[in-house]
Amino acid sequence: MPGSTGPDWPARLVAIQSELASLGVDAVVISTPHNILYLCGFNGSAALLAITSSSIRLITDGRYAFSVRRKVADGSMAPVELHQVGRRYDLTLGDLVAELALRRIAFEPAHVTVATLRSWERRRG
Repeated sequence: MPGSTGPDWPARLVAIQSELASLGVDAVVISTPHNILYLCGFNGSAALLAITSSSIRLITDGRYAFSVRRKVADGSMAPVELHQVGRRYDLTLGDLVAELALRRIAFEPAHVTVATLRSWERRRG
């Protein structure tokens, strides 16, 4: 719609990307649904948002793949790279962490259980 303004997701994401080095981390993983919605516009019930200094990766399952691609294409969601979950979210995140050679990763401690954190750490190697 001409003249309308929506959320400035790119600015929100760039603000986080610009702080990663000063925090001493390679990435941050956002797991709280309302924070994912605020940062990139994804409003599904299950996802992880992995933000590095050079990329924004949305990890979600097949229920949302078509919708995410469509929304990114039409600008109703931030430009994210979609990573579809194979078997489990923790395994997919672990594969991404290994692929990008991430060593220090920040996360939302109020939303990540000890068991989930241990699973992520095991996948990191």
